[in-house]
Amino acid sequence: MLYSLSLIICGAMGAFVKETVDDNAIELPKKFEGKLFLGFIGSIMIGAILGYIVNNSPITAFFGGYAGVGTLEKLLKNKSIK
Repeated sequence: MLYSLSLIICGAMGAFVKETVDDNAIELPKKFEGKLFLGFIGSIMIGAILGYIVNNSPITAFFGGYAGVGTLEKLLKNKSIK
């Protein structure tokens, strides 16, 4: 249980670092035209899930959260263009 929690936290930290490094800032959640944009919280949630899925060590969970968020963003952008 404690090991799984550490993987989730490491994945979330990786996603947080990715957001901070890419934008050099943290995008706060906001509501615009009736839609809720999660900002960095959405990335942290995705990173936490990916960190748990990688499920090998805290280091791979961190890098899973870091790389996974960017990969999903690229896949979603490519899908919306088609």
